[in-house]
Amino acid sequence: MLSLRPTSALHTAFVRPRASRRALVTKAIAVPPEYGYVMASVAVSAAIVQWQAVRVGMARRKYGVQLPKMYADGDSTEAKTFNCTQRAHQNTLENLPGLLAMQCLLGLKHPLFAAILGTVWNIGRVIYTLGYSTGDPGKRAPGFAISWFS
Repeated sequence: MLSLRPTSALHTAFVRPRASRRALVTKAIAVPPEYGYVMASVAVSAAIVQWQAVRVGMARRKYGVQLPKMYADGDSTEAKTFNCTQRAHQNTLENLPGLLAMQCLLGLKHPLFAAILGTVWNIGRVIYTLGYSTGDPGKRAPGFAISWFS
């Protein structure tokens, strides 16, 4: 007798549901009440980046470095000072995404610890920026150490 039902392997693989397939299940993540401290630390990090951007803009005006140039040419004191100010900002931008990702993830389990580490990093970045912006790259070391160890 002739069967009207398709029995090919292709039909079975794509049409007939398998017992091993599972429905997509969504799960909620419980955010601890102290997570606000983590977000406050993240907000301060964003404010520090903006503060550094303002410092770079002021240095551009002071030393005559026009956009779109990223760095000043030459070895003059003014060029070194501008370049160090720019590098302090650029280095913070290079490190910020990883820091924020790790801080936000750590904060889900240990929010106060994550907020403290973020605050220490922020303090280190301010010290780093103020030291580096002098034009002497060696003066960035204390702020770098504080940021790195957090």
